[in-house]
Amino acid sequence: MIEPFEVDGNLYFYKNIRFLNNEHQLLEQNVLDKVAEEYFSKRYDVNKLDEQELKDLISEIKETGAYRYCAKVITLGLDRFGDITDFLQYYVPALISCYRLLKEPEQAIDVALKYADIFPLITTKISYNNTLAAAYCDIHDYDSARDCIEKAISKVPKGQAYQHETLKVLERIKRESGMED
Repeated sequence: MIEPFEVDGNLYFYKNIRFLNNEHQLLEQNVLDKVAEEYFSKRYDVNKLDEQELKDLISEIKETGAYRYCAKVITLGLDRFGDITDFLQYYVPALISCYRLLKEPEQAIDVALKYADIFPLITTKISYNNTLAAAYCDIHDYDSARDCIEKAISKVPKGQAYQHETLKVLERIKRESGMED
């Protein structure tokens, strides 16, 4: 179903988790974030959503590619549900990922370290260390990236395989830095 709506006098469409302009073309990132925020904020009051509703909304927003708006909603969610371990362990790495997708690895690292100070438990999670390692790779800080990957690897239970993401980041560190095991 195509859903038409207006933002600042311009016609847009929402179809299959994609925002399109009046010529049915995909939007540029800066326009996409603004349009997504207008669209979703008229339909949802994020401050009134329960945890699951907010998780569903964040997933939909991220899938549209509106990463800046997604980061904003994740941050609001962490303010509300940051004391829930499940929410925390999934959405801090998702927030880091949003900034990496925006090609802002320094911001990704800043938010990762900020939330590590607020919620130290997050630093014990594999996904947190994987995404932080990838952000460090983005700025060519391979020593910090390697430290994060080693933390991720140390959290894998004996006898279990590493997560695919852990292996990808480890391979990236080796390839880009020339480091060996």
